Amino acid sequence: MELWQNGINDYANNTGLINPSDYQSDLTVEQLDRDDTVLKSYIFRNAYPLTVGEIALQNTEATEIETFEVTWRYQHFEPSGVSF
Repeated sequence: MELWQNGINDYANNTGLINPSDYQSDLTVEQLDRDDTVLKSYIFRNAYPLTVGEIALQNTEATEIETFEVTWRYQHFEPSGVSF
């Protein structure tokens, strides 16, 4: 996420990518059941991170996963199992 955000707005020079195809990408999200079977999937087309939240640096257990918030923008999404 940090590299992606830096490409959009370079931290050192305050410059960034201008052409949307250089920073947009398709994202896939899968909804799983308790057995990790895919129930439904979504493709978010031409997505990019709008905001990336802070990553709190804490002295926690090594078994804990570090989490942070990301707000995404995208053109449209395509759900599985839906015909248009």
